Amino acid sequence: MALALLVTAVGPRREVSAATDRLPDLRMANLSAFRTESSGAERRLRFTTIMTNEGTGPLEVHGWRSNFGEPHLRTAQAIHNTDGGVPMVNSSALMEYAKDGHDHWHIHGVMLYQMWSDDGQVRRGTKVGFCLLDSRWMFGATPSAYSEAMCGDRGDLNNKMGLSVGWGDEYPANFGLQWIDISTMPPGDYTVQARTDEQNWYVESNEGNNCAWSRVRITASNGPVTILAQGRDCVTPPASSARVERQYGNDRYETTAAAVEDAFAVEVPVAYVATGRNFPDALAAGAAAGAQGGPIILVDQNFIPALAATELERLNPQRIVVVGGPSIVSDYVGWLLAPFAGSSIVRISGPDRYATAAAISADAFAPNVPTVYVTTGQDWPDALAGVPHAARAGGPLLLTRRDTLPGSIAAELDRLNPGRIIVLGSAGVVSDGVMAALDAYDTGGGVLRIGGLDRYDTASRISAFHHPGGAPLAYVATGANFPDALAAGPAAAVRGAPTLLVQANAIPGSTSHELARLNMSRIILLGGPSVISQAVQNSLVGYTAS
Repeated sequence: MALALLVTAVGPRREVSAATDRLPDLRMANLSAFRTESSGAERRLRFTTIMTNEGTGPLEVHGWRSNFGEPHLRTAQAIHNTDGGVPMVNSSALMEYAKDGHDHWHIHGVMLYQMWSDDGQVRRGTKVGFCLLDSRWMFGATPSAYSEAMCGDRGDLNNKMGLSVGWGDEYPANFGLQWIDISTMPPGDYTVQARTDEQNWYVESNEGNNCAWSRVRITASNGPVTILAQGRDCVTPPASSARVERQYGNDRYETTAAAVEDAFAVEVPVAYVATGRNFPDALAAGAAAGAQGGPIILVDQNFIPALAATELERLNPQRIVVVGGPSIVSDYVGWLLAPFAGSSIVRISGPDRYATAAAISADAFAPNVPTVYVTTGQDWPDALAGVPHAARAGGPLLLTRRDTLPGSIAAELDRLNPGRIIVLGSAGVVSDGVMAALDAYDTGGGVLRIGGLDRYDTASRISAFHHPGGAPLAYVATGANFPDALAAGPAAAVRGAPTLLVQANAIPGSTSHELARLNMSRIILLGGPSVISQAVQNSLVGYTAS
């Protein structure tokens, strides 16, 4: 079912005239007040940021929604002209009600915090949304036009916020979410950068001067941080040379965004959008996405997380495929996604997970595919391990019940006419009876089963089958839960890597054996230290070639 495209232009696409338009110029003051702190098991780097407006006109953003059931405010930027006119330019940015202890609206895409080591390990900050206001006078004589009172409350249908010329929007180091999680980063020297309007969602007079960076030395878990150097230009992290690189965020959506940002460049042909609340749709979509060179982006039923929106803007997909019905990903979210789609946005769904997987396959794959992968639709580990291999084989990942092949899957197999069918999982998850039923659709040498004693062993055997000569890179995720690992499939597919599973505090023997056999130079570990311990990360280094 196709979702309606927005009929208005979106983002700062309007041609502007410097002779008549008084445009903002967003910049960052030097970062300051660095310190570290421990919060439970988490270590944080805190610092103060000030976004300044050094242009000739204000940054003014108007937000609106149609009804109280919509959790976001859609936005447009007001462009102030020298003749007194104020034309509006629709923006991809959304206003989101704050979740940092402040009871007001924040706007997406205002600022992104990053920190990286000399070997290219990047950590993103959590503060991607702000309430824009004149909180600190910087220079000139422009009176303040935007105050905290404009940040609004939950009952707003409309809002207006902004930053006057010569004023700064200051966020002190002690504010909520004003930090970068450095739990996995040892003491040492790092570069920290804050960038305003990272995706160029706002019309400015200069789009190339939006950063401030500091070179800092961290020596303790709680205490001051030494500033070694500073600048107000934009710098780029080095390519990662870390033998084990951990990618994660504060939740499943941020972890997915981190994995996608690392693996995919801009201008992807397609992005699949699926719920982060359950696994079947995302796993079936992962093979289709990876086969087409695109990622999976996770959203909630009625909500687009800030970093999901940021990634969609960065990726600029030619096509967006929403997976699942409106009870899974609402039409409202589909409406919000439309500005990020280059040419089309469609919804693919079925009456159950099996029919949805079949519909995903029918949309993405023509008949006579070389290989089809079939696994249980009742659990996620076997499917997770199979996604990158299905994608690289140019075929779908289809789901089945343990003892019965669903009719929707049988019909899709008949259409696909596969040269080969590979079943993932032991007879305990996909029965021999289903294997026999599948044999009628295999046009090659018969159905092949790849299964092990448990999920870790199965993932290891899937890896060994597809990488008999080893691999330079592997993704590693927890075998205990699915959210952090959902992004691994398409990312591993485009990089030619397997996905292996570990426990929170141990590397199972089967995984250990496969890691050693692969003879890798690099491992990407998905999930934070509360999901996979630092001890496991340290142990993984021993499986990589120095």
